[in-house]
Amino acid sequence: MLHPVRDDQLQVFSARFNEVFRKCQCPGNICFLHGISTHNGRLCVAMRFSEGSIGDRMARLKGGRLPLSDVLRYGADLPLGVLELHYMGIFVQNLQSCNFLLDDNDQEAWFCFIPYIST
Repeated sequence: MLHPVRDDQLQVFSARFNEVFRKCQCPGNICFLHGISTHNGRLCVAMRFSEGSIGDRMARLKGGRLPLSDVLRYGADLPLGVLELHYMGIFVQNLQSCNFLLDDNDQEAWFCFIPYIST
């Protein structure tokens, strides 16, 4: 969730967001950002719809445990998403299962993040 941004800081925030937005316009293991908007005075970040996260999938499984084959597959794909972000100069600290999104085929994991944008 984004922190509230005062009206007088919205232009500064928008410029910083555009800088980060341009960095994230690449394919790979990172969730594609579509843009930013304001709605009823709140900032909204638009991104691709996901079928759910790894955390959601774990919650649906009996015992909350993933099969070893999925753990190994996700474990190989997820660091690639983090590596892509680091190569773009974006440092992410909020690594948890609910931030790793699954694609339509449950084949790859996409890393979802809201970057820290200081105003």
